[in-house]
Amino acid sequence: MNRGDIILITFPFSDLTSTKIRPALILSPKEMSEQDFVAALISSNTARPLSKTDYLLSTYDPDFSGTGLKINSVFRMAKIHNLRKSLAKRRLGKVNAQLMKELEKKLYEALGLKQQTKKKNLPK
Repeated sequence: MNRGDIILITFPFSDLTSTKIRPALILSPKEMSEQDFVAALISSNTARPLSKTDYLLSTYDPDFSGTGLKINSVFRMAKIHNLRKSLAKRRLGKVNAQLMKELEKKLYEALGLKQQTKKKNLPK
């Protein structure tokens, strides 16, 4: 499992009363803990109003094809969890680099972080 992979996982409800098997996006780099990783929830409930940290990916979007998802889906970048790898059922697909950049923007916003900008080397 690598950063950007979409997997099926037993995901806990936020109140920890139950779980549901659902897709999730792996956010942790490969070098993270061998037993755990950080993932963001992916939902097929597109009827709920989107928050500013949600990202709707439509089946018509060119970035959709490699994800392994079957229907319109919402990446809920404010719904992140630290999970055991043993909860993962299987890998569905992967987001491409362009989509990952868009999702990272939503994640930065969800966490209240400023995005890093590259500094230009100015001539002396």
